[in-house]
Amino acid sequence: MWRTLSRISLTASITAALALLPAATASAAPAGGPPGCPERSQCGWSGADFTGTVTTFSPLEDCTDAPFPVLSAGNTGGGQYIMYVFAEAGCEGEVVAQVGRNMYLPSLPAPGKSAYVVW
Repeated sequence: MWRTLSRISLTASITAALALLPAATASAAPAGGPPGCPERSQCGWSGADFTGTVTTFSPLEDCTDAPFPVLSAGNTGGGQYIMYVFAEAGCEGEVVAQVGRNMYLPSLPAPGKSAYVVW
């Protein structure tokens, strides 16, 4: 019985830790949001920490290829839009980031080459 309870407790602890992991990699918005990203937009930057050139991705398009490798990303709100950043052009390959409303990722685990914004 104790072995079963210990296993359940361990499983619950691991599940809770994994649930917190994505939140730990996201940052709070700088005052007014990241630089260059208009309000109610989904954006990508050519540099880490929201530096370099910025581009926006539209929820009105199926998939948008980035004009440069995206190294940081943000979503300044605008409905319940979620931006998925892909490792390859044409929204192919691995999803390297999922950026929810009012979420800002100062660095991505791999450069993003395209994005798809969904509601």
